[in-house]
Amino acid sequence: MSMPVGWRRGRLIERVMCDLPGDPAPMGGAAACAGELAALARLAADGLVAIAGDRVLVSEAGRPFCRLVAQAFDAHAARAPQRHSAAVSPTGVVKT
Repeated sequence: MSMPVGWRRGRLIERVMCDLPGDPAPMGGAAACAGELAALARLAADGLVAIAGDRVLVSEAGRPFCRLVAQAFDAHAARAPQRHSAAVSPTGVVKT
């Protein structure tokens, strides 16, 4: 039996937060996660994350910002009321 999409997203978020590399392949790969990966472009430009095929790799410099990387894959983050403190990227862009 296949895991529901929400669980697959949760697993990817867990991997990014705990292990730093994430793999969107179980969610359909890079093509299915194009919006999420596009949301990481600014962090990638800052060298905090690298996107290599179906792998999302948080750099050592990006470790303190792994929450921002994980948040790109959180389907509820954009529409949920703010319940946690905001994270600030090194470029000064505030993400909630």
